[in-house]
This record gives sequence, C-alpha cells and structure tokens, in this order.
Amino acid sequence: LPDLEQGSPFGILRCRACETLQRFSEHTAVTEINQRVCAALLRSLDDPDLPVRVEAFGLVRSLLASDVGQFDQLLRPHLGTLLDACFRVMREAASDDVVQALEIVVDRYGKDIAPYAVALAQKLAEAFHAYAGEDDDEEASMAAVQCVEAMAAVLASLDDNENNVYAQLEPYLRPVLHRVFDESGEFLEYFENGIEVVSYLTYHGSTPFSDELWSLFDQMIRAFHGFACDYIAELVPSLDNFVSRDTEKFLASSRLESLVGVPERFLWPDHQTRGGEEDCRKATHVLLSVLHNCRGRVDEYVRQRCTPLVAAALERALGPPRADEIGTKPDGVVGMSPDAVWRPRLGAALLDVWNSLLIYNPQLALHALDEGKVTPAQTQLLLTQWLKLAPEAKGMLSRKLYALGLSAVLSVEPCPPKVQQARPQMLSALVDVLANMRKNKEDKIYENDNDDDAVASAEDEWVEDDDDEDEDDDDDDDREAIQNGMGAQQLAGIRARLAEFDAAEAWLHDDDDDDDGDNYLYESPLDEEDPNQHFVRALHACKRAGDFESLCAQLGAE
Repeated sequence: LPDLEQGSPFGILRCRACETLQRFSEHTAVTEINQRVCAALLRSLDDPDLPVRVEAFGLVRSLLASDVGQFDQLLRPHLGTLLDACFRVMREAASDDVVQALEIVVDRYGKDIAPYAVALAQKLAEAFHAYAGEDDDEEASMAAVQCVEAMAAVLASLDDNENNVYAQLEPYLRPVLHRVFDESGEFLEYFENGIEVVSYLTYHGSTPFSDELWSLFDQMIRAFHGFACDYIAELVPSLDNFVSRDTEKFLASSRLESLVGVPERFLWPDHQTRGGEEDCRKATHVLLSVLHNCRGRVDEYVRQRCTPLVAAALERALGPPRADEIGTKPDGVVGMSPDAVWRPRLGAALLDVWNSLLIYNPQLALHALDEGKVTPAQTQLLLTQWLKLAPEAKGMLSRKLYALGLSAVLSVEPCPPKVQQARPQMLSALVDVLANMRKNKEDKIYENDNDDDAVASAEDEWVEDDDDEDEDDDDDDDREAIQNGMGAQQLAGIRARLAEFDAAEAWLHDDDDDDDGDNYLYESPLDEEDPNQHFVRALHACKRAGDFESLCAQLGAE
C-alpha cells in the first residue's frame, strides 16, 4: 500500500502493489484501510506506466467484485474518472482484464451509467473493431469478446430504455453486430454474445424497429443456415422478439419464408438426426411465435407447410421406426439401430404447435390434414397422440395450449367430421387438463406458504444454534461470515445473480418435470386468454349441438 500511496520510483513495485492488493480485496474490513486503498487506486489510474494502469484496473475489478460493499460507496463518486481512465487504457492496450473491469463497473453502478451510456457504446465499439480479428493475439481476441459482453451489460443496466436511449446506442452497436454475423463465419467466437446484444435491443427497444435493425434479422438467418445452426437455442429469443414486438413490419416485409426455414431445418423427418432433441424442441418455439402473433394472417402457410410439417415431424419423433432403423444383431435378435429416432420431449413440443394451429383456426388446421400433404397414418398418429398425451402435459404453457386447443375444436359448429367421434375423449381430456392446471396453482400456493415457514424456521434455528459447538466446519464458516457482515451481502448477491441467470437461461435449459418449464418467460397474445372462459364457450357449443348430456355422462366420477 505505501508503494502506491507514496509513489514508489520503481514501476515494477507499483505494479506488484496493485497485484498484491487484489489478493487481499476480500479481507479488508477496516474502513480507514479501505479509504487508503481507494485513494491509492485512483492515483494509479493516472500512473505514467501503462502496465501499472492495466494492473490498477485488475484491482478495480477485484474490489468491486468482492463482498466488501464499502468499496462500492467509496468509488461511486469517481465513476466518471474510472470510465475515462478505462477508455484511455483501452486505446493503448488490448487487455481483457481492463474490459472485464469495465463490465463490472457497469454492472455494479447500474442506473448511474445512463449519462455515460452513449460514450460507453462508442468506445466499446471502437475497441472491438481494434481487437477483433487479431488471430495471433489471444489477449486481443479475449478483449474483443469482453467488449461485446460489456455492450450487453450496458444495455442490461438501461433495460427501462428511459428517454429511448437504446435508439442512441444502436448506431454504434449495429456495425459490431454486422461484423459478428458476417456470412464468412470469421467471427463465430463472438456470435453468442452478439445474439445477447440483439436480444436486449429487440426486447427493450422502442417499436417499430428501424430498417437497419431488421437487417440484423436477415443476417442472423443467413448466418444460421451458413454456419451457426448450433446456436438455435440462443437465436430463438431474438427471433421471437422481432416477430412479437414488430409484427406488422415482419408480415409486411415478407420475412415469413426465411424465418420458417429455421425450424424446418431441424423438424422435417430427414433432418431430425441433424440436431439433438433439445435443438429440435427449441426450433418449435419459432413456430409458436408465428402462430400466436400472426393469427388470421398466415393461413396459406398453415395449410400448405406448417400442418404437414407437424404431422410428419411427429411421426418421426413418436411413430413406429422406419425400415432402415431396424436391424438384426449378430446373435440373430432383431432390434433398433443406434440411429433410431425416439423423442418424446420433441413429441410434446410438436403437440404444443398442433394445439397452437387449432387455436389459430381449428377448421383450417383439420382441413389441412385432408389436402393430400398428410398421409392417413400421420393423421391417425397425430390425433391419437394428441388426445392420449393431454393429461400428461407438463408446464403451464403446454397445459394452457391444450386447454385452448381442445376448447377451440369443441366450439366449432358443426363439429368437423374428422373429430366427431372423438368428442367424448376431447371433453374428458379438456377437463383433465384444466384440473391439472388448477391443482398446479394450488400446489404452488401451498409450496410458497411452506417455503415462507421454512425460511422463518431456518432463521430461528440459526439464532438458536449460534453457539452450538457440534456444527460442522462449513456451518462455522458460514456463521463467521454472517457475523463479520460479509455473508449476508454475499448471499443476497448470489440470489440476485441466480435470478439473472434464470431469466437469461430460461429459454436454454429446462426440465419438463418442473411445471413452470422453460416457457414461463414466453410472452404472446395468448397470455390474455382465460382457459376457463374458452371452456365455458365450448360447453355452450356442445349444448347447442344437443349432445351435452351424453358427453358429460361419459366423464369419470372425478
């Protein structure tokens, strides 16, 4: 510390001083020392030696990332100084440590960043163009990645888009994104971070989107088909944002053809082996976005391509194995080849699309089954699995789609001949789905009440056991952290990070055993639809058809 405070004449000692202080950033609990550290740090940002300034930003990163909240308060008044010094260093050296420090500064000070947002976007873009493509310089390549991540952090800190600040940032970010999505694939290492930036621009940005922003949509689609098909899960949120938040321009620009080519690349029977089951499932979300946001405006696509695609894809996912998937083992036993496709999770996702087709227009979807592009075997399998798997639907979105889809068919007057005989099964399935939705809500309320009781109980036990010497070493460490004022803040930080992670990764990682599934963040016009109201309309239609009593008589006692 004295080497920094008093300015050692030897640059190596000043540099080592910054490095040493980084190692102790988690353990400085004395206010006076913390004040001295921050004062010495601010002095080091203007050090005449570049290595010292670079190492000083490593210290910035360590201090702000530590659990000592006092550093946040001490450095906050000097936010402008930190940013200016960071920009100067970025012009002189390609250091991922410096950009990481900048990202943490942005993340830490959130809304305070707003006055500097445009300058940040400009400097980060300039740095990216300077660093990217330096194949022989690993440090520069890492710094370029950090630049794009920092852009996303800036956008995240301004997610309320106050004063339409996104429109001011977009001109600086677009050239970077165009370069990242270049069809040559030269900048594939930045692709995922670039998608994240587009997700922020399209989710929080003002609509209608600019033509320049829509050009990124076109470029992402071309990149997907060219070299980035492995990024389907990451692409889906951005594609959905374009469709759902600027639907009019999407339909007016004739981009439907290019968009639906994305799921078709994975879902047609001959293509399903190209990707894993999860990639195929994520591809179905693109179809959901189109059907939910463009109701009544893509009839031709529903008839000619979407319905045949769902029927064929479901046959491949859940139907009997093809001849080339059945082989004879050396011992003479007939069995499945390793290339056989059996994908029940994909089948459930495809039934979500089928229900969405019925919600879109039940007569149109059912009629499309008879237009020659769907085989009788495919039709039989689709309708059979649709009713069979209804009670097993998992996740609130899937159940809601089932409820709305079944209600839509039962509400058609007169009932389409293709499903006339299945009306009892449809009503029974609808009742099961609604019962499961209600039970799930009740279970959630019960679990939340129990969680609150568990938290209160845990806090009481914590206080009671504070002096218990029989606790294991880990519990002693945790208690010590709480006592010295570090643990509580750290736990809060962890919870906040987990919440951010869940929000960001909701589209990417999910568990069908979790009733919320990966769709709880998915937004569409169907959010405003009440399944119970649709159920009542379906019952009135059954009553007008004259078979209400007979249908109800076939329901189980439950």
